[in-house]
Amino acid sequence: ELGELASAFDAMRGAIAEREQRIVYQAQHDKLTGLPNRILALELLGEELRRASEANTSLAVLVMHLQRFREIQSSLGHEIGDEVLSQAAQRLRQTLESDHILGWMEGDQFLIVAPGCDRDSGRLLAKMLSKTLDMGLTIHGINITLDACVGLSICPEHGRQPDELLRRASVAK
Repeated sequence: ELGELASAFDAMRGAIAEREQRIVYQAQHDKLTGLPNRILALELLGEELRRASEANTSLAVLVMHLQRFREIQSSLGHEIGDEVLSQAAQRLRQTLESDHILGWMEGDQFLIVAPGCDRDSGRLLAKMLSKTLDMGLTIHGINITLDACVGLSICPEHGRQPDELLRRASVAK
């Protein structure tokens, strides 16, 4: 009986740990895109800024905005709009390097953090990401043209704090 009781407690403990992991994931990630949400993306940006400072390296912060998203959503509906965001996130994720951070900020905005990128490589990355989305998407047989606008800021050149770099990247769009 004690062995059965111990097994039951182990099973319960495992189920509780799994549920806790799921809750933490849901609190830190956007359900639609699967990307880190604004809060987690800013935490990750802060961590990367600390690493860049310690290693005395640069870091690019890009803010991407889908300019026609509101029009698409209002004319084609929320379901299509949701699919646009989901597919855009997937394309961006496939385009980025494994050490780059991709987060969903809000509405139609994405955050990209690229460790080791200076101004020139940041500009190339911005162009590449823009091209990736400007190719358009096909959703439920509908061809959708996107117009991505990307702003760029570089640490330490444009600042060392997450809010400062985000503001400068947003203004640069």
